[in-house]
Amino acid sequence: MKAARGKSVYCPKLILAETLCVLVRYSVKLADLGYNFVLKNFNLLKEDEIFDVVLEICKNTGSRAADAYFIATAKLTNFHSDNKR
Repeated sequence: MKAARGKSVYCPKLILAETLCVLVRYSVKLADLGYNFVLKNFNLLKEDEIFDVVLEICKNTGSRAADAYFIATAKLTNFHSDNKR
């Protein structure tokens, strides 16, 4: 976690729904906290910025749509597993 501090985090807006779906199982208050945390701390890609790449990934890989959103985000933000961004 310490290594991630100070680095930009990019996510598709889908992360908001994913966060709510998981955290509301524990409590609505926790879901609201998580939602607000994501809004405050993550750079969210807009649908019109990402959707064409999502479709391309789905067509080329057959991946689940939700996974394609995160793959597209990595592709569009030049994310590398070595985190040199």
